[in-house]
Amino acid sequence: MKEEKHQRNLYLETLAIRLKQERNAKGITQKELAEALSPFVSSITREKIIHAEANTQGRSLNVTEIAEIANYFNVSYDYLIGLTNNRNVGTSNGLTEETNKIIAEWSQNSLEIFDSLAQAYSKKYGVLDTSKTYFSISYLIDKTLTITIESIETKINELKDILNDESREILALHYFLGRNFLRDKFIADYPFEENYIFNNYNMEQRAILETLVKQNIETITSAFNACVDILNFKNDKSIKPSFESIRKVKEVLEIFRKYLLGSIIEVETQAMKDIAENNLLNDKYYNKIHDYLPKSTETTEQSKIDMEQQQATTDKKSK
Repeated sequence: MKEEKHQRNLYLETLAIRLKQERNAKGITQKELAEALSPFVSSITREKIIHAEANTQGRSLNVTEIAEIANYFNVSYDYLIGLTNNRNVGTSNGLTEETNKIIAEWSQNSLEIFDSLAQAYSKKYGVLDTSKTYFSISYLIDKTLTITIESIETKINELKDILNDESREILALHYFLGRNFLRDKFIADYPFEENYIFNNYNMEQRAILETLVKQNIETITSAFNACVDILNFKNDKSIKPSFESIRKVKEVLEIFRKYLLGSIIEVETQAMKDIAENNLLNDKYYNKIHDYLPKSTETTEQSKIDMEQQQATTDKKSK
């Protein structure tokens, strides 16, 4: 099967070229490089290096891993990913002087919006937890309950084994339904999960879940049991899972996903208002804010002029 290329990214392309060049120059294999680095960063594997050098989808290298590789070859991190053509490290933290200047400028002049936003989201509003649930449920709806379930149904009808990745997706769906909708049934099977039930939800979100359960208890329970049947199919080919139940629960999850998205938008709006009141209206930020005002004003005025000219041209054509 041909590897899928990343979308064009100059940094990844440069990393692919320079990583291979440095490794070949040192005369070591991909496996030997991974083994040399593993005592320092155990997550660096031969597979990750293969994907990085081929610039293909897979177990990608993260920033920490790339930095350790750069240190091993005694080149700068910036050089490996193409931010500079200067191979020399030159600084104590492994970044080039140019990058350190940018970091210093941001730390001195930023309005700390991102830090404030993260604190407001995670501590006061819990939007990060809500976002995690939103992404999880989106994966289940758009991948597991759409693409994967069709593949599984075809294999079961043909009495073929289900792939391990497909089984993991069904297990994830089983957990999601149990932890969020069928708590008593789920805890009976997985008592160690009791302390984690509902931990990430506020009172309003819990109320929504309770309502969905009351209105769709049969659909949710049938889908929950169908997940178990699918997982047991490998050992018992006579099992006939209810794929109709699996598909019906998609509608229930879609309702919850729409609610979560609305909740995220609402708290984002409130968080931004709080940040404006707590930070941007503070006089000490005036000079920094003022740097942006002329540009934004000029842009707005130019947009008005462009719209007026476009309207005038349209009026002439219509006459």
